Amino acid sequence: MSYLETITIAKGFSRKNGYKVEANQELIAIGLSNFFGSFVSAYPLAGSFSRSAVLSSTGVKTPLAGIFTAIIIIISLIYLTPALFWVPTSALAAMIICSSLPLFDWETILRLYKAKSWEFVVFLVSFLGCLFLPVQYGIPLSIVVSFMLDLYFNTQSGLKLEKSNEHLVAWSYKGSLFFLMANNFPEEIYVRSRVFQVDNVILDLKEVLYIDDSGLGALEETLELLNKNNMEFHLACVPPNILLHLERTEFTTRMGKKRIHDSIPEDPNESIFGII
Repeated sequence: MSYLETITIAKGFSRKNGYKVEANQELIAIGLSNFFGSFVSAYPLAGSFSRSAVLSSTGVKTPLAGIFTAIIIIISLIYLTPALFWVPTSALAAMIICSSLPLFDWETILRLYKAKSWEFVVFLVSFLGCLFLPVQYGIPLSIVVSFMLDLYFNTQSGLKLEKSNEHLVAWSYKGSLFFLMANNFPEEIYVRSRVFQVDNVILDLKEVLYIDDSGLGALEETLELLNKNNMEFHLACVPPNILLHLERTEFTTRMGKKRIHDSIPEDPNESIFGII
């Protein structure tokens, strides 16, 4: 949580002031500070959005400001506590809010809203969660929502019609062939393909980056389902890493290497295409 808060603040100020943040360096700095601080019973270290905003609004440019801040805090605790006791909390809150407003990225929020993007939903969950709940609950809540939306979109069909004629129908798939999409994949290809009333169905895999065992099982089921319904299943444009996986699991042998093409043919029954 400390790292998430710190890197979020650092990136916010980097966009405003035009410098680059090294995420690894931030992690090392926080880790070492908390490690050595534990030997002297120091509070756990983390970035502070409100304090950073106030310092930024006063023109601070380097971490040296932390030393002066610490000196002023020590003096205030020893000598100024009776006077500061009467400062209204609302005045301190107003100071923090006014310092933080320039960091609020209205343009990005409006762009997400106008685009009707699911990222706007994630933003709302993050904002409202951290506003009404402690940060340690608000941030994990937004991470869970973001993860669930990502899973949802990854399970949606990536099939796209590439070519159809009297001999074949060719589909391309964009995404990863993995367990989340494997359940309905064979049935979807079959249902979509039978409309064209052809004998050959080709699946273009050039935009597939990864395949797991469930994805391989989906290809196996597709092969069996199409063969059962008198349609031949072909693959085209298979990336080398995917092809290697198919060869190691002997799927290419079961399918027949003559059905694996380096491009989508016009007629797979007449054209001779070699395996990639």
